[in-house]
Amino acid sequence: MPIKSGREHDAVRRIGVWHVVGALVASGAVGGLLAYNFTQHRDANVALAKDWVIEGPPCPTLTKAQFEAKGYKAPKSFDYDDLIMARKAGHASCSDIQQGGGKGVFHDQACQFTSPAALIITTRKGEFFYTPEVGQPATVYVHDGVPKCVLGGKFTLKGEG
Repeated sequence: MPIKSGREHDAVRRIGVWHVVGALVASGAVGGLLAYNFTQHRDANVALAKDWVIEGPPCPTLTKAQFEAKGYKAPKSFDYDDLIMARKAGHASCSDIQQGGGKGVFHDQACQFTSPAALIITTRKGEFFYTPEVGQPATVYVHDGVPKCVLGGKFTLKGEG
């Protein structure tokens, strides 16, 4: 095996340094593009979160046994982001919203219901039962598989109240 001279050894070291410098520059460029993209969408994400974050009293909750004993049913169901949303009546609209009021990196699911009367929300963490009054809008937020239901919402269909 030939022994490298000092010049050859220095050339190898310089090439290694340039690889490191190139990798750092490329990483910085990718990081800059990601940060730029995130900040460009942040204002839209904050506005969307404001439309979907509804303040209101919590929806009445029941256990599965109580729900069934009272004869509640929720025959209208749909799958949204691996969640099953079932309701007795009315209409629904859902959106993914960024956590932290639109400023977060991760998202939660939000669904607004015009007049559900009864809700069953099924997530990877189980089934959750809510009974808003007839004619009462409701909004459901799901964070980490756990829903939170509040009375109130902004979603309506033309011709409805």
